[in-house]
Amino acid sequence: MRYFPLTPRLKRLYSSRHTARDMRWNDAERLKENSVLRHPADGSAWKMFDEKFPTFAMDPRNVRLGLATDGFNPFGSMSTTYSMWPVMVVPYNMPPWKCMKSENMMLSLLIPGPTSLGKDMDVFLQPLIEELKQLWEGVNTRDTVTNDIFLMRAAVLWTINDYPAYALMLGWSTKGYKACPTCNEETPSKGIRNKIAYIGHRRFLPLNHPMRRSKQFDGKMETRSPPKELTAEDILAQLEHVHVCLPGKHKQYGGIKQKNVCDNVLDTLLNIEGKSKDTEKSRLDLQDMGIRKELHLYIDKNKWKKPPATYTLSAEERHLFYQFIKSVKFPDGFAANISKNVNEAIGKISGLKSHNCHVLLQRLLPAGIRLYLKKEVRENIIELCNFFRQICAKTLNVNDLNLLKTNVVLILCKLERIFPPAFFDIMVHLILHLPKEAMMGGPMYFRWMYCIERAMGIFKQYVNNRARPEGSIAEAYIVNKALTFCSMEHRNYLLARGVRNVEQKQEVEFPMWFRDKVNEMRLARSYEVTDELYALANRSNFSVYSYSGAIINGVKFLVEERDVRQTTQNSGILVPSVAGQNFYGILQEVIELCYLKDCTVLLFKCKWFDTDPRKRRIQEDKIFTSIYIGAEWYKNDPFILASQAKSVYYLNDIKNGPMWKLVQDYAPRNLWDYPNGEVENDVDTTSIDPHIVQETNSQSLQLVVELPDL
Repeated sequence: MRYFPLTPRLKRLYSSRHTARDMRWNDAERLKENSVLRHPADGSAWKMFDEKFPTFAMDPRNVRLGLATDGFNPFGSMSTTYSMWPVMVVPYNMPPWKCMKSENMMLSLLIPGPTSLGKDMDVFLQPLIEELKQLWEGVNTRDTVTNDIFLMRAAVLWTINDYPAYALMLGWSTKGYKACPTCNEETPSKGIRNKIAYIGHRRFLPLNHPMRRSKQFDGKMETRSPPKELTAEDILAQLEHVHVCLPGKHKQYGGIKQKNVCDNVLDTLLNIEGKSKDTEKSRLDLQDMGIRKELHLYIDKNKWKKPPATYTLSAEERHLFYQFIKSVKFPDGFAANISKNVNEAIGKISGLKSHNCHVLLQRLLPAGIRLYLKKEVRENIIELCNFFRQICAKTLNVNDLNLLKTNVVLILCKLERIFPPAFFDIMVHLILHLPKEAMMGGPMYFRWMYCIERAMGIFKQYVNNRARPEGSIAEAYIVNKALTFCSMEHRNYLLARGVRNVEQKQEVEFPMWFRDKVNEMRLARSYEVTDELYALANRSNFSVYSYSGAIINGVKFLVEERDVRQTTQNSGILVPSVAGQNFYGILQEVIELCYLKDCTVLLFKCKWFDTDPRKRRIQEDKIFTSIYIGAEWYKNDPFILASQAKSVYYLNDIKNGPMWKLVQDYAPRNLWDYPNGEVENDVDTTSIDPHIVQETNSQSLQLVVELPDL
């Protein structure tokens, strides 16, 4: 086992002036807005911790940590059985755009394989636990910003892991009748043929709700009250009855195959053999419960027949759905190329990663089933997808979360009337508790496994000696961290200079009439002529640069001619209007105007779709915006400032026809919704393509230049 001490690296965060400033961001620079959650410090768990330990909260430099772990195969080959467990620590003091970055995560333990740990995880965690105890008491640390010595303390707020790893970390069984740790003893579960179904979500409804009296769910009325929320005293009382086991290999808790809601929904809709929840046994479960007789198996010519269900697509509909998925092109960096995972010949979508399912569930599935299924089934599935889209936003509102907390119960109850009980495994039930978790810990992004899995993907690249994978990872990790720390000063120096991919810069002039007018107003000492405006009027020529793409604040835009040759889509443009009329189009050309050496203005030339609502060429509802692309608009006025453009991508509208597109607005992974604050987005300023211009500080109608004394 490799152990990497945590204390020296936490102290090192305060030895650099760049990271030392970030480590007090949660208190000094965080925007404190009631009912708005943008950071874990906005959540109730952080605030309750501060109230319980006021001496810890007095110094904002004390470190709040998240502890993450998961098993992975370092060889990247499923034919080789090997399970290695890295344990990583996340510092939550930093701003949102930094704390979940791989360079700021700290590898503390590297537990070797080749077999899984079982219940002995606590044995391997002992060195880390001992060091965390010392950090709770505090260690003397020098702060570069204030140039003083302070007592730095640290505390772990929560752990981050997938559900099987949850059993190993916390010892709670993730299977069986009491698999939900929140519902605990009152987990809504029912034994069906060869498995356990987690149904009975009507008990979470108000006692007077009409759904409680319905017998369409399980043939009975629901009279039970919601499960009791356990207090700390209740949990400690349960721990007194835990049987103490000696170290060694024991029967593992958890061990269930990792599943998620997207797998259940997609496999059942597409009726994928071996994965669909709509099996013969699931139909027999309905027969055992005496509900939904139209789905019961029947005998026809001495053979058992399974009636078609309203929640599965027909063969023709599946074929059209596969074609829709294959037609999708996402913006660069938003998602993987999911179309390559579709195999129409065998009727299967395979090889999906966890983030692929995340995007499928939130973005593609609602658009892909708009034309299919019965209205009741389709709307309930879209409501489920929309719930995930809302709960996974980077900025949350407590009032919205309270509404989601109520709505998710109704969504699950409606789904229980549609899908068979076998559909509801523990992963489906757990979405019930997501709104409360978000209110306690802040946005879901800070507890996602995606960031941890990406870090593990980097670890796989470190394995050069397949006979000693742990040693390869440990050696490469130490070298990488040393280089990262040493290059920090140099990197910030380059960012401050605003390195560009265009080396030669020339001065241009505005037309003569504009220059004369500005000079005249300048002589009259008009307050309207700022130094910037005066500079633009007197230092210009007619040199113009044209590009096939642009990167604006980290978001890539490509012109249509180049975009059609890509497997991604980066030419979609949206310009929000203050009058309520949005404008949608396709980027045709990127034009750069240069003024006063480093001062530039980027223009986008676009083809605008005629979405005049009076012509019924745009259809909007609570979830979808569909536009007609067969007519152009504003042919004589195609230009906008690059800073006005918002990137969108378009999906085929299978409901309205080939001349209609669904507009998909999205938030790039490297951008954050944080008003009135200095956000350092993850923008690559290196030259990646001579035909793409990069602008890392684009703002509407704001030009900042240095003028000599005039």
